Amino acid sequence: MLKVACGLFFSKIASHERRQIVNDHVIDDSIIVEGLFSKRWYPNCSLYMRAATGRLMQGANAVAVAPATAIYENEKRYVGIKVSMIGLEFAVVSIREG
Repeated sequence: MLKVACGLFFSKIASHERRQIVNDHVIDDSIIVEGLFSKRWYPNCSLYMRAATGRLMQGANAVAVAPATAIYENEKRYVGIKVSMIGLEFAVVSIREG
């Protein structure tokens, strides 16, 4: 999922409000390097799953992908990816605080 998030950003596919995120968001490369090569994850950087109780699963082909963004220290940041598959919602979030 982290590699997919990186691919969306660096291939300039990720967009928010019909604008490419790569043009006005920053990304913390050091977090990506640590996660992929050193297998070190900072606090609050993780894969999260959200599933509503009693929600019906969608069809097997129902997949949606969206960028996760945040404003941190007055700076627009690309912080991960949100993926929805068959009614389950996942998010990979990578933001280091402090």
